Amino acid sequence: RGSGRRRMSALNFVEVDGQRYSVYECVLLRPWPKAEPWVARIDEILSRISNNNRVQTWLGVRWFYKREDLLPSAAHVFPECEDPEREVYMFSGRLDEVPADKLLGACRVLCSADVPNYRSFLCEPNTYFYRYEYNPYHRDKNKPLFTLPGGQPIPASSPLAAESALIALSTATVPAPVAAPAPAPVAATDKRTRAKACTDRAPQEEKCQSSRSAEPTTRNGAAALARLAGAAAAVSQLHATEAAPRPTP
Repeated sequence: RGSGRRRMSALNFVEVDGQRYSVYECVLLRPWPKAEPWVARIDEILSRISNNNRVQTWLGVRWFYKREDLLPSAAHVFPECEDPEREVYMFSGRLDEVPADKLLGACRVLCSADVPNYRSFLCEPNTYFYRYEYNPYHRDKNKPLFTLPGGQPIPASSPLAAESALIALSTATVPAPVAAPAPAPVAATDKRTRAKACTDRAPQEEKCQSSRSAEPTTRNGAAALARLAGAAAAVSQLHATEAAPRPTP
């Protein structure tokens, strides 16, 4: 095998500081120094051999958020919190990996769907309960922020669902009115074309009108010339008659 390849195996339990932790056990973790303990559930225990041949144990955990740790959102309604110190919300997204040496100890998390009388156990130390699953990282923003355990939708008759529906309606985006299309430049081109055509046609119409008005003048002139020619012929014939010798009596 290559020296850079990591080997990984899944385990059923891990032992830290003499205490054994199993898969699906709820625990308290300190992700970084001086941080408050976080509540989580161990869903995977992974053992890896690193490049320097050291064995490392990692936990694939599912977080339980307290109310103060939830991300604020103006687009969703948050359920009423019964107990800020004991009520948690199970994150339904992907698992986080945490080194096993961050374990602080075991705890207990009760699901309200499985333990209806969960309130009677809250007097015990390190005991929490959850009524909702929580996921603020959905790609589809229309999906609800909270669901019931197991991913079941919240009934429409519940106050939480009714308030969520009202917020969805109030924040719905109203489509902007479609503006009327601007007049196509072709219309202006057509006007210019028609104006140019009228301009080009005006001299032709004037020429035609001049030709039509000149036709009567031409015909009248021809008639006048014909009348003058006839009169000239009559005068010539008269002169010829007068010049002819008269017979002697």
